[in-house]
Amino acid sequence: MILLGCICGCIREIDEDLPAPPRRLVLGALLEAGKPVEVYVGRVTAMTDSARRAVNDAHVELYLDGRLSQALVPAGQGRYRAAAPVFPAHGQIVNLRATAPGFPSVAATDTVPLLFDTLRTTAYHRWPVRLDANNSLLYAEAVLTLPDLPGATFYEIDRMLWGDFGATSDPVFVAEGDLFYNPQTAFFSDRLFRDQTAELRFQFNLGTLFGPRVEPARTQPLVLRTTSRAYYRFRKSWTRHRYNQTTYADDPLQVLWQGEPVNLYTNVQGGYGVVACFAERTLAMPRRP
Repeated sequence: MILLGCICGCIREIDEDLPAPPRRLVLGALLEAGKPVEVYVGRVTAMTDSARRAVNDAHVELYLDGRLSQALVPAGQGRYRAAAPVFPAHGQIVNLRATAPGFPSVAATDTVPLLFDTLRTTAYHRWPVRLDANNSLLYAEAVLTLPDLPGATFYEIDRMLWGDFGATSDPVFVAEGDLFYNPQTAFFSDRLFRDQTAELRFQFNLGTLFGPRVEPARTQPLVLRTTSRAYYRFRKSWTRHRYNQTTYADDPLQVLWQGEPVNLYTNVQGGYGVVACFAERTLAMPRRP
């Protein structure tokens, strides 16, 4: 109570205008191989600015492998789409350029990653595999056999209905250093198994022995992605950024105990945002004894 009183006593309102934010565009696109291109264009605004952040009068151009594919057309709320649908292909270089009145132009480039070997990539799950005696938590385990693609490759596993990744002890995930930040998906590089076949194991908390719990179906879906380096780096910075936010709206002092601000990764020249590519497939994950 004494500490709380000291903290509250140090709060003093300051009547001072904040500096105006820079006039910069925000360019955002997460592009999936084989899916139509959609791009978002916004602007940097102050927290007290009630005007719309979306920019609807931008000129957005899409280049594929260095050649102009087409100018994208506005679709409302800062979104832009191709008039004739464009589907980025594996290995293709994607470049987006945007201009808007009163703003410096922005541009970003990324490469659509190759897809993992769908014939040799397999997965299964077991339930339950462990009971935590301290809190009666039940855990399931998923096992993924992943033949690595040549060169430096980046991956992401979507957890679907699974719980968090906090119980995972697989060296590949531990080496990433992200588990502490409660990641929503498992994103990782092939640094520890480059050009080899990895067997990745991760456990999930699906409830308690005596309380509500989720029992997985006999066959579970597992969404696996190969991603670009830009996608991987953005996910890392976003996970840390999200972890450091106040999560209890009714406790204004919680922000004092959170971590330092984290700059989000951007590959947009002249502005902010990210343009990143990925390829995705869903694997059937049957249950095994």
